Amino acid sequence: MAAVVPQTPQLDGPPSWIKDMLGLMMMQGVAHGGFGTPFDNVPPISAPTPFMPTPTLKRHQEGIVDVPDLDVWLASVDAHVIRGKNNINYLQYLAKFSEHSLLDLQDLEGLSAEKLQELCGMPFGTANRLVKFVAEDLSIKHPRLV
Repeated sequence: MAAVVPQTPQLDGPPSWIKDMLGLMMMQGVAHGGFGTPFDNVPPISAPTPFMPTPTLKRHQEGIVDVPDLDVWLASVDAHVIRGKNNINYLQYLAKFSEHSLLDLQDLEGLSAEKLQELCGMPFGTANRLVKFVAEDLSIKHPRLV
């Protein structure tokens, strides 16, 4: 018994249904005043945001600033495209911060990298980055806070 070898059909271009679909799309584009390409109604691609914004600080009428709690802020640092790129998991230090009653972003203001190392047992590089992130987020949002 001879083995049956399947034959591959010869393709002389795209299937007819694609040609029909493209033709229909082009006619619709012409009817709507476009050039008739399938991409006429596609909005232009904007540049991607290079990072995920940190939580917004809110100033109340009394002049009190509502800064994000550390669980929210640390999660935003971890999720940030640039700040979280090394997958350090800053949120893992939340329990240590809570032990020392450090509850929101402003509680970290003014702490040195060495103090964060002492309180939380984190490596110096991690502590140093957090100190920079705190200063950036507080000064960019509200210069009078720093």
